[in-house]
Amino acid sequence: MFKLRKLCSSAEEYEANAIGPLDLDQFTLYLSRLPGVETSRYGPILTALFENEGVVVRLYKNGKASFQAGLREDAEHVCSILSEIYESINQSTKD
Repeated sequence: MFKLRKLCSSAEEYEANAIGPLDLDQFTLYLSRLPGVETSRYGPILTALFENEGVVVRLYKNGKASFQAGLREDAEHVCSILSEIYESINQSTKD
């Protein structure tokens, strides 16, 4: 589960933290199946562009996520998508 908060330094930047570390390979797999989402992986950082929402997210292995979004509502929507993916990944590893 990700919890979104606005960064004071910029009008368009937000960050969120997961409960634990992220499996970026699994996130890449899930995100690549979504329409309108492009992903790019560079080492411990996964960058995803949500074209329909106009949001860029950088996911880090340690559970941190940074968002660039014009509207908070768009960042919140993407954050909820990431939370669903996080829950799905955790459920599949428990089974």
